[in-house]
Amino acid sequence: DSSRENVYDRFPLSAKGKVRDAVWNLSKNSAGITIRFSTNSSAVAVKWKLLNGNTMLHMAATGIKGIDLYGKTENRWQYINTGFPKSMENEQVLVENMPVEWREYQLYLPLYDGVINVEVGIDSLCEIKKPEKTSCKPIVFYGTSITQGGCASRPGMAYSNIISRKLGVECMNFGFSGNGKMEKEVVDLISEIDAAFFVIDCVPNMQAAEIRERVIP
Repeated sequence: DSSRENVYDRFPLSAKGKVRDAVWNLSKNSAGITIRFSTNSSAVAVKWKLLNGNTMLHMAATGIKGIDLYGKTENRWQYINTGFPKSMENEQVLVENMPVEWREYQLYLPLYDGVINVEVGIDSLCEIKKPEKTSCKPIVFYGTSITQGGCASRPGMAYSNIISRKLGVECMNFGFSGNGKMEKEVVDLISEIDAAFFVIDCVPNMQAAEIRERVIP
Protein backbone atom coordinates (compact mmCIF):
# COMPACT_ATOMS: atom_id res chain seq x y z
CA ASP A 1 0.00 0.00 0.00
CA SER A 2 3.02 2.31 0.22
CA SER A 3 4.02 4.90 -2.37
CA ARG A 4 6.21 3.55 -5.19
CA GLU A 5 8.31 5.12 -7.92
CA ASN A 6 6.70 2.67 -10.33
CA VAL A 7 3.62 0.61 -9.44
CA TYR A 8 5.43 -2.64 -10.35
CA ASP A 9 8.53 -2.00 -8.19
CA ARG A 10 9.17 -4.42 -5.33
CA PHE A 11 10.36 -1.76 -2.87
CA PRO A 12 8.53 1.38 -1.74
CA LEU A 13 9.90 4.78 -2.72
CA SER A 14 11.02 5.28 0.89
CA ALA A 15 13.74 2.64 0.34
CA LYS A 16 15.51 4.73 -2.31
CA GLY A 17 18.78 5.99 -0.89
CA LYS A 18 18.58 3.61 2.08
CA VAL A 19 19.44 0.36 0.31
CA ARG A 20 22.52 0.06 -1.91
CA ASP A 21 22.06 1.28 -5.51
CA ALA A 22 22.52 -2.26 -6.87
CA VAL A 23 19.72 -3.56 -4.65
CA TRP A 24 17.45 -0.62 -5.49
CA ASN A 25 17.95 -1.16 -9.23
CA LEU A 26 17.17 -4.88 -8.89
CA SER A 27 14.06 -4.08 -6.84
CA LYS A 28 12.67 -2.51 -10.02
CA ASN A 29 12.61 -6.00 -11.60
CA SER A 30 9.06 -7.34 -11.23
CA ALA A 31 10.11 -10.83 -10.05
CA GLY A 32 7.31 -12.59 -8.18
CA ILE A 33 4.72 -9.90 -8.89
CA THR A 34 1.44 -11.32 -10.20
CA ILE A 35 -1.87 -9.90 -11.38
CA ARG A 36 -4.89 -11.99 -10.44
CA PHE A 37 -8.26 -11.37 -12.09
CA SER A 38 -11.52 -13.05 -13.12
CA THR A 39 -13.27 -12.69 -16.47
CA ASN A 40 -15.99 -14.37 -18.51
CA SER A 41 -14.20 -13.56 -21.76
CA SER A 42 -13.63 -16.16 -24.49
CA ALA A 43 -10.17 -14.65 -25.08
CA VAL A 44 -7.45 -13.04 -22.97
CA ALA A 45 -4.73 -10.79 -24.37
CA VAL A 46 -1.93 -8.88 -22.67
CA LYS A 47 -0.01 -5.73 -23.55
CA TRP A 48 3.10 -4.81 -21.58
CA LYS A 49 5.81 -2.15 -21.79
CA LEU A 50 9.27 -3.05 -20.47
CA LEU A 51 11.41 -0.85 -18.26
CA ASN A 52 14.88 -1.77 -19.57
CA GLY A 53 14.72 -4.45 -22.28
CA ASN A 54 17.39 -6.51 -20.50
CA THR A 55 19.16 -9.43 -22.20
CA MET A 56 21.45 -12.15 -20.80
CA LEU A 57 23.39 -14.87 -22.58
CA HIS A 58 22.52 -17.55 -20.00
CA MET A 59 18.77 -16.99 -19.53
CA ALA A 60 15.81 -17.23 -21.91
CA ALA A 61 14.19 -13.94 -22.91
CA THR A 62 10.80 -15.38 -21.89
CA GLY A 63 12.06 -15.66 -18.30
CA ILE A 64 13.81 -12.30 -18.28
CA LYS A 65 10.99 -10.17 -19.73
CA GLY A 66 8.08 -12.39 -20.79
CA ILE A 67 4.69 -12.82 -19.13
CA ASP A 68 2.98 -16.10 -18.14
CA LEU A 69 -0.77 -16.73 -17.98
CA TYR A 70 -2.20 -19.40 -15.66
CA GLY A 71 -5.86 -20.30 -15.18
CA LYS A 72 -7.62 -21.96 -12.26
CA THR A 73 -9.23 -25.31 -13.05
CA GLU A 74 -10.84 -27.45 -10.32
CA ASN A 75 -9.07 -25.37 -7.66
CA ARG A 76 -5.59 -25.81 -9.14
CA TRP A 77 -3.52 -23.49 -11.31
CA GLN A 78 -2.85 -24.67 -14.85
CA TYR A 79 -0.32 -23.14 -17.25
CA ILE A 80 -1.94 -21.63 -20.36
CA ASN A 81 0.56 -19.63 -22.39
CA THR A 82 3.54 -17.27 -22.40
CA GLY A 83 3.70 -13.76 -23.77
CA PHE A 84 6.88 -13.58 -25.86
CA PRO A 85 8.89 -10.33 -25.61
CA LYS A 86 9.80 -9.06 -29.06
CA SER A 87 10.41 -5.35 -28.35
CA MET A 88 10.04 -2.81 -25.55
CA GLU A 89 6.27 -2.75 -26.12
CA ASN A 90 4.58 -6.12 -26.62
CA GLU A 91 1.07 -7.34 -27.28
CA GLN A 92 -0.19 -10.92 -27.60
CA VAL A 93 -3.42 -12.93 -27.45
CA LEU A 94 -2.68 -15.64 -24.89
CA VAL A 95 -5.85 -17.74 -25.18
CA GLU A 96 -9.02 -17.60 -27.32
CA ASN A 97 -12.11 -19.52 -28.51
CA MET A 98 -13.15 -20.57 -25.00
CA PRO A 99 -16.73 -20.89 -23.70
CA VAL A 100 -18.04 -17.62 -22.26
CA GLU A 101 -17.99 -18.43 -18.55
CA TRP A 102 -16.26 -17.03 -15.48
CA ARG A 103 -12.70 -18.16 -14.79
CA GLU A 104 -9.89 -16.95 -12.54
CA TYR A 105 -6.49 -16.13 -14.07
CA GLN A 106 -3.05 -15.09 -12.91
CA LEU A 107 -0.41 -13.17 -14.88
CA TYR A 108 3.20 -13.59 -13.80
CA LEU A 109 5.37 -10.57 -14.61
CA PRO A 110 9.01 -10.56 -15.84
CA LEU A 111 11.73 -11.91 -13.53
CA TYR A 112 14.80 -9.94 -14.63
CA ASP A 113 13.26 -6.77 -16.05
CA GLY A 114 10.67 -4.30 -14.90
CA VAL A 115 7.39 -3.25 -16.50
CA ILE A 116 6.09 0.30 -16.86
CA ASN A 117 2.58 -0.68 -17.87
CA VAL A 118 0.46 -3.83 -18.16
CA GLU A 119 -2.96 -4.08 -19.81
CA VAL A 120 -5.29 -7.08 -20.02
CA GLY A 121 -7.53 -7.40 -23.08
CA ILE A 122 -10.91 -9.18 -23.11
CA ASP A 123 -13.95 -9.46 -25.41
CA SER A 124 -15.74 -6.12 -25.69
CA LEU A 125 -19.05 -7.49 -24.34
CA CYS A 126 -17.50 -9.33 -21.39
CA GLU A 127 -16.39 -8.23 -17.91
CA ILE A 128 -13.26 -8.32 -15.78
CA LYS A 129 -13.13 -8.04 -11.99
CA LYS A 130 -10.97 -8.61 -8.93
CA PRO A 131 -11.15 -12.10 -7.43
CA GLU A 132 -11.53 -12.76 -3.71
CA LYS A 133 -8.50 -11.72 -1.69
CA THR A 134 -6.57 -14.54 0.01
CA SER A 135 -7.02 -14.49 3.78
CA CYS A 136 -3.77 -16.14 4.89
CA LYS A 137 -0.57 -14.22 5.58
CA PRO A 138 2.14 -14.24 2.88
CA ILE A 139 5.46 -16.08 2.84
CA VAL A 140 8.36 -13.63 2.36
CA PHE A 141 11.53 -14.74 0.57
CA TYR A 142 14.83 -12.80 0.77
CA GLY A 143 17.68 -14.25 -1.24
CA THR A 144 19.90 -14.39 -4.29
CA SER A 145 19.50 -14.79 -8.05
CA ILE A 146 17.91 -18.22 -7.56
CA THR A 147 15.17 -16.62 -5.46
CA GLN A 148 14.74 -13.83 -8.01
CA GLY A 149 14.11 -16.47 -10.67
CA GLY A 150 17.43 -17.17 -12.37
CA CYS A 151 17.48 -18.95 -14.73
CA ALA A 152 13.84 -20.00 -15.09
CA SER A 153 12.66 -20.36 -18.68
CA ARG A 154 9.50 -18.36 -17.94
CA PRO A 155 8.13 -16.29 -15.01
CA GLY A 156 5.73 -18.90 -13.63
CA MET A 157 8.64 -21.26 -12.98
CA ALA A 158 10.49 -19.15 -10.39
CA TYR A 159 10.42 -21.31 -7.25
CA SER A 160 8.51 -18.79 -5.13
CA ASN A 161 5.78 -18.74 -7.81
CA ILE A 162 5.62 -22.55 -7.88
CA ILE A 163 5.29 -22.65 -4.07
CA SER A 164 2.58 -19.97 -4.19
CA ARG A 165 0.49 -21.99 -6.67
CA LYS A 166 0.89 -25.29 -4.83
CA LEU A 167 0.04 -23.89 -1.38
CA GLY A 168 -2.48 -21.27 -2.44
CA VAL A 169 -0.52 -18.65 -0.46
CA GLU A 170 0.81 -15.29 -1.62
CA CYS A 171 4.62 -15.36 -1.81
CA MET A 172 6.61 -12.12 -1.81
CA ASN A 173 9.90 -12.27 -3.72
CA PHE A 174 12.85 -10.21 -2.52
CA GLY A 175 15.54 -12.04 -4.47
CA PHE A 176 18.37 -9.76 -5.66
CA SER A 177 20.74 -11.28 -8.19
CA GLY A 178 24.27 -11.31 -6.75
CA ASN A 179 23.15 -8.99 -3.96
CA GLY A 180 21.30 -11.07 -1.37
CA LYS A 181 23.62 -10.32 1.55
CA MET A 182 21.50 -10.20 4.74
CA GLU A 183 21.73 -6.42 4.82
CA LYS A 184 20.07 -4.61 7.73
CA GLU A 185 18.51 -2.00 5.42
CA VAL A 186 16.69 -4.72 3.46
CA VAL A 187 15.70 -6.70 6.57
CA ASP A 188 14.29 -3.53 8.18
CA LEU A 189 12.03 -3.08 5.16
CA ILE A 190 10.76 -6.63 4.80
CA SER A 191 10.28 -7.09 8.55
CA GLU A 192 7.46 -4.52 8.34
CA ILE A 193 5.43 -7.14 6.42
CA ASP A 194 2.94 -9.14 8.48
CA ALA A 195 4.15 -12.50 7.16
CA ALA A 196 3.37 -16.13 8.01
CA PHE A 197 7.14 -16.63 8.05
CA PHE A 198 10.35 -15.48 6.34
CA VAL A 199 12.72 -17.56 4.20
CA ILE A 200 16.26 -16.12 4.22
CA ASP A 201 18.44 -17.71 1.52
CA CYS A 202 21.38 -15.32 1.13
CA VAL A 203 24.39 -17.54 1.91
CA PRO A 204 25.45 -18.15 -1.75
CA ASN A 205 26.07 -14.37 -2.17
CA MET A 206 28.02 -13.97 1.08
CA GLN A 207 31.59 -14.42 2.28
CA ALA A 208 32.36 -16.20 5.56
CA ALA A 209 33.12 -12.92 7.35
CA GLU A 210 29.76 -11.43 6.28
CA ILE A 211 27.93 -14.54 7.50
CA ARG A 212 29.63 -14.37 10.93
CA GLU A 213 28.82 -10.66 11.16
CA ARG A 214 25.20 -10.67 9.96
CA VAL A 215 23.42 -13.97 10.65
CA ILE A 216 22.64 -13.38 14.34
CA PRO A 217 21.54 -9.71 13.96
